[in-house]
Amino acid sequence: MPPILVIHISDLTAQGVNYHQGSHFVFENHQLRKGQSFSATMRSQALSLAEQYQTTGSFCLLVEQDGMLTLCREEPPTLIHPAPTLVVTPAEPTPEIQTPVAKPQSSARLNFLFAPKPSPAPLPEPYRHLPTEAQALAQLLIQVRQDFTKQKVRAGGLTWEYWVGGAGQTGVLFLPGTVHLGDMWFPYLHHWQGDFRLLAPTYPPASSIEQLVEGVRQILKQEQLHRVHLVGQSLGGMVVLALLRKYPVLVDKVILSHTGVGVPAKERVAKARQTERQLQAMPQSQITTLAYQSIVNKHLVNVPDQEFWRAYFQEALTQRTSKIEFISLNCRVVADFFQHYRFESHSLNAPPHPVLIVNTDNDFTFDPSEQMALNALFPEAQTLTCTGTGHYSMLVDSQTVMPRLAEFLQ
Repeated sequence: MPPILVIHISDLTAQGVNYHQGSHFVFENHQLRKGQSFSATMRSQALSLAEQYQTTGSFCLLVEQDGMLTLCREEPPTLIHPAPTLVVTPAEPTPEIQTPVAKPQSSARLNFLFAPKPSPAPLPEPYRHLPTEAQALAQLLIQVRQDFTKQKVRAGGLTWEYWVGGAGQTGVLFLPGTVHLGDMWFPYLHHWQGDFRLLAPTYPPASSIEQLVEGVRQILKQEQLHRVHLVGQSLGGMVVLALLRKYPVLVDKVILSHTGVGVPAKERVAKARQTERQLQAMPQSQITTLAYQSIVNKHLVNVPDQEFWRAYFQEALTQRTSKIEFISLNCRVVADFFQHYRFESHSLNAPPHPVLIVNTDNDFTFDPSEQMALNALFPEAQTLTCTGTGHYSMLVDSQTVMPRLAEFLQ
């Protein structure tokens, strides 16, 4: 296998490569997509991840710029499902003698999205008229909804629903943002179901962080899971922080994606209260339209698989979110967090839990000062900074993010 090529941005542009336009560029007849960036101190990790991709037949290149290395890789036309973790013993011995093939050890299993099993049934709206690649993701979403079980639990006067599945001994619980649906994590649910016990709640119309914390605790109690890894996106990250402080014994490793720590409090609280007053006077259809336009225009421009994700958020907002759910989560819970929750490093993460912080260079929900406050809260945390993929990097760029998360959790 040839060594990974590391090239400075100036040398790349000198060759006429249009690197700065969009998320893809062409280098030596390879169409490459820009992925995550690594600091100079993480050079060995960047090379290791690139080598893992290259062993699967995906050409990789590391672009050096301003002290950072950006992993750029070719997306193979056929992506491979990872081998199952467990070896299944046949019921009866076979006469054939097979020579075992030794496999090299790796620090983490490499996961890829791949085309799901074709379904004869037509896709529902709004997925039916998507391009072929986007329809493949829609099929994968539908497949996860069929493969995983939807359970219910009561907590604090609210009824929770959550997806559960997987065969592993270790639990991973995914918490979404204010777009509150658990199945938004479907790429992870599908590809990690052989390694972990997976839970993905959908939030009910709660009014406080405390209600969400107690709902999660009740889910873990019902599933008889005493300790889990937590993955929190946006509002989900806020819930993770509150869980970590109140029930640290329930928490193993923590992944915080595109979230905040309670600053700037006054501005956030005032904005949430004002937004609630405005939304109460609107019909649900108007709320849905405004919310969808905001997500598309702020977070889904020039991101991977944007056609699919636009359709997903359209379905989520128009078909699966009520007015009271939207107002409760976007206004009341958010205001409660910024008004009543303050965190300090010495009291929050004691005893220390391994933490990975995922951010991007263009998050229009949490600005750089809020990202810095989160990093300061966990000075020993690992970090992953995505490039150009926005607030929903964990979802829209899961092919890039997933191997790094798997490495961290394992």
